[in-house]
Amino acid sequence: RVEIVYHSIHYVDLILGFLGKPAGVYAKTTRHPFFSDLTATRSSIILDYGETIRASVTTNHGHDYGEEKQWAYVKWEGTKGAIRSQIGAVIDYPKGKPDALEYCLLENDGKKEWVSVPLEGQWFPDAFIGPMATLQCYLEGSVNSMATSVENAYHTMAVVEAAYESSAKGGLPPAYE
Repeated sequence: RVEIVYHSIHYVDLILGFLGKPAGVYAKTTRHPFFSDLTATRSSIILDYGETIRASVTTNHGHDYGEEKQWAYVKWEGTKGAIRSQIGAVIDYPKGKPDALEYCLLENDGKKEWVSVPLEGQWFPDAFIGPMATLQCYLEGSVNSMATSVENAYHTMAVVEAAYESSAKGGLPPAYE
């Protein structure tokens, strides 16, 4: 019980921040065959938001097939376009690659072009600076509220636990006979 609670939890938390609490969770987490002495390092998690919204997390922390096909991104697809955010810290870890942000608008005179957005900083550690600064400002009294709450953390952990339970129960056996 390492991969989801220590790594994918950040992706689950991000999805909950955008979409709220899912109605259900389907998941499978497995060990990598090359690293069988370690606990699970690969996971697939689907958060159920009904018939028109799909949210999934796919991880493989044992990718050893060259950097060219190694991916680490978050992608939002909507009715008017898509956004893709490259998480460079995870590629060629621990050296990492630059983060990237790009978008494609469907209402762009029929063109389907991806536009790059210049970024400053890196997802890691910069993504942690904001929440930690907010906590410090809240504790010193310079802000009255925090962007996240204990309830948010509890809901994220409830989804993580549901993912582990789903993984342990396995899928439905097909009716082959």
